[in-house]
Amino acid sequence: MKPLEQIADAWAQRSAHERALLVGVAVFALVFAVHSLFYRPLLAHYESALERFATAEDDHLWLQARAQTIIGLQSSVRGARLAGTGSGKLREILAQSLDKDGLQAELGVVDQEEGTKQIEVRFAPAAGKDVMRWIERRVDDGHLLQRLRIEAAAQGRVSATAYFEG
Repeated sequence: MKPLEQIADAWAQRSAHERALLVGVAVFALVFAVHSLFYRPLLAHYESALERFATAEDDHLWLQARAQTIIGLQSSVRGARLAGTGSGKLREILAQSLDKDGLQAELGVVDQEEGTKQIEVRFAPAAGKDVMRWIERRVDDGHLLQRLRIEAAAQGRVSATAYFEG
């Protein structure tokens, strides 16, 4: 006898009550398996995505507020007090500050049409809050921020380029 024939024969020998119980157990097992294997993992993934979205939204709002603060400070007297420090000295100060804060960036000197020089700070992808805090501290220290460009990288990280007048 083949296995399917054995199952069909065993099924035929069961009473209606036993068949109903077996069908009920099979349905319960199927529902439990679907719930355990599909629904719960998808629900966990969905909740995790909601948390990541909320965190990203908070970071975005914080970054927007900080960017407006920095832009406002760049033209202030406090922001201009160290302008004219000299590009070599400013580059050294910025490099030390980046090392101290554990940020990675490439520093370059950009010549301007007016004959001035700007220090270009190209950040490696980093946490947006860390980059904005560093820039805010530099402005608070009196370094004149001329331009700031921020691009989203991945998962709360940004790629930014800041130009300070030297």
